[in-house]
Amino acid sequence: MLVSALTGIVILSCSSTPSGPNGNDSASDDEWTILKPALGSLYSVWGSSAQDVFAVGKYGTILHYDGLSWTPQKSGTTSDIYAVWGASGENVFALGPSGVVLRYDGEAWRAESCVDCGGYSQLWGSSGTDVYAAGSRFFYPPSLNPLHFDGSAWAPTDLSHIDPNLPDLGSNPVPAVAGIAADDVFIVGSDNTFVHYDGENWTPCAIPGYDLALLNGMWGSAESGVFLQGTIMEGGFLEFVALHYDGTGWEEVGEGLPLHPVALWGLDRENLFIAGDYEGTSVIRQCGGQEWNLPWRPGGSSLYDIWGASSNSVIAVGQMGTLLRYDGTEWTDDNPWPMGDLFGVWQSADGNLFCVGSTGGVLRYDGSSWQVEAEQIDATLYGIWGDRSTSEIFAVGEEGTIVYHDGISWSVVDAGASEDTDLLDIWGSGSQDVWAVGADWLHHKGIVLHFDGSEWEIVSDDLPTPLKGVWGYSDSDVYAVGRRAGVSAPGTIMHFDGLAWSLVVSSEIPAIDFASVSGYPGGDVFVVGSGGEVLRYDGIGWSELEMGITFSPLDIYCVSSNDVVAVGYYGVICRYSGTSWTREESGAPGELNAVWANESGETYVVGKGGIVLRHTR
Repeated sequence: MLVSALTGIVILSCSSTPSGPNGNDSASDDEWTILKPALGSLYSVWGSSAQDVFAVGKYGTILHYDGLSWTPQKSGTTSDIYAVWGASGENVFALGPSGVVLRYDGEAWRAESCVDCGGYSQLWGSSGTDVYAAGSRFFYPPSLNPLHFDGSAWAPTDLSHIDPNLPDLGSNPVPAVAGIAADDVFIVGSDNTFVHYDGENWTPCAIPGYDLALLNGMWGSAESGVFLQGTIMEGGFLEFVALHYDGTGWEEVGEGLPLHPVALWGLDRENLFIAGDYEGTSVIRQCGGQEWNLPWRPGGSSLYDIWGASSNSVIAVGQMGTLLRYDGTEWTDDNPWPMGDLFGVWQSADGNLFCVGSTGGVLRYDGSSWQVEAEQIDATLYGIWGDRSTSEIFAVGEEGTIVYHDGISWSVVDAGASEDTDLLDIWGSGSQDVWAVGADWLHHKGIVLHFDGSEWEIVSDDLPTPLKGVWGYSDSDVYAVGRRAGVSAPGTIMHFDGLAWSLVVSSEIPAIDFASVSGYPGGDVFVVGSGGEVLRYDGIGWSELEMGITFSPLDIYCVSSNDVVAVGYYGVICRYSGTSWTREESGAPGELNAVWANESGETYVVGKGGIVLRHTR
C-alpha cells in the first residue's frame, strides 16, 4: 500500500480472482452464480432428444432444456455463439463468428483450440469425428471454405481437386453445409455454388428440373435426409421452393414455398417446418404432404433457427430471446425470463427478490421462478427500495414514474414530477421517510423528492446538476451524489442533516461525475464515479481509494465494514476488504448496473441483458 502525504490518496492494487460461472452450475462460496441469464437474440437450437435441447445466442448464452424447464449453462465466454450441433447429448459443439469454439461432454462446456475459426457460424456433422463449420447467416461476413473436424483438430476443407470449371469457393462464401452421412455431404455457396462429397471427392452437382437462382440454406440428418431451401425463376418472378434429398434423389416438398425462408427442420416429407418472413412478419409454416398450413406468427420478432425431436416437439429461436415450443397442437412462448436490461435490485424479508429495468413492470423471483408484477408499468424503472419491516416497496424511473407496493398490490403514484424528469435512485430510513433523486436532462438540473408516509413532496427541482444516487444512515444523515456542475468542478456530493440539504465542500473531491453512494451503520461512506474512482468519508474527511484498474463503477454497496462491493462496465465486480480491492470476474457480458446485499451478506447484482447474479458467503 502506498500512501501519499500530499494528496491523502490511498493507492490500492486490485488483484484478480478466477471468473465466476455464467450458468447455474454448482459453485463454491466465492463464486457468482446466475439466477437469470443475460439474454439477447438466440441464434441456433439443437437437441439429442425432446428432453435434451440446447439453444445458443448473444452474450455467450447457452440454455438447456430438460423437457420441463430451461436453465442457463456456463459457456465461459461472453462472445456471441451462433451455432450448436451435437453427435450426442454428451458430445455437443458450439461456435461463433469471433472464433470461439466450445465442446460439451455432458457435464461442462470447454473451449476447443481452433486457430482459423473466426467468421464461422453454422455446424453440421455425421459424428463426433466428422463435423463441418460453415459461414455466417447473420451479421458477420461469411468465411470462405468450410472447416472440418476429424476428432482431433479443425482444418480447412481441401477443395483443391474440384473441377476447375466450378466457381472458386474461396471467393464465394459458404453459407451452409449438411448431409446424411460422412460420404454424402452437400455444400451450398452464397452465389448458387452447389457441391457434393462422396467420401473421396468433392464434385459440382445440380438438381434435375430445377434451375435454382439462389440457394438459401440446408438442414440434414441420417434419419431425415437433407432439406434445401432455394429460389427459382418462374414466369419472370422469383419463387421460393423447398426440396428434400433421401439419399437417392431430390424431390420438391409442397407446392411452392409461401414465405421467404430463414431456417428449416424436417422429420420427413410429411413433416417439414420452415421459419421465415411472410408479408413483412415472421412466421412458421408446416408442410403436411403437398400443402402448407396457415402461417403462425410469433409476434414480430425475427426467427433464426428451428429444430425438433418429433412433429409434436419443435422449438424455434430468434430475435430478442424468442424461444417458442410446439406440442403438435399449438405454439407457445417458452422463454421464462422477461427481456430487457435491469437497473435496480432489492430483496424483501421473506426472501423474494425484486428487480426493475427496461423489462416492463417489476420482476419478482421467489426462489424457484420469475414472475412479472405491475405489468401496467411500461416505463423503464431505475431504482427500487423497500421497508423490510412493513413489506412496502417503492420503485422510481423515467418521466417521473413512482411505483408503490403496499404489501398486496402495485400502484402508480403521482408525485408531481415533470415528464422531463428521470428519477434514478431511491432510499429510505423507513416507509415514512423515503428519498428519491433524479435528473431533468433537458435542462441539466437535479431533483430531490421526499415521502413522509402520506404524500410526496418535491424538495427541489432546480439543483444545478443531475443527481444519480442517494443513501443514508438515518432520517437526519442522508447523502446524494451526482454529476459535476462543470468540466473542472468537483463531483456533486450533497448532505441532509435532518433540516436541510447542503453541498459538501472538500479539496479532496475530484472533478468527476459520481454515480452511487453507500455506507454501513457506524462506519464510512463510499462514493463511486467515472474512471474507477472511489471516494471514502471516515467521519472526519474525504480521501480517494484508487482501485488500480481501468474500471468505471456504476454502483456500490457496503455489506459490512470489511465487505464493500462495486460493480460497473465490462461485467467487472470489485470487492474491498477494508485493506485492499479484489477484482471478481462475473462472466457477465456488459455493464453491471446495481448491487444490493441482505444482512447475511448474500449479494445480488443486476445488469445488461437482464442478468441477475448472486453471491453467498
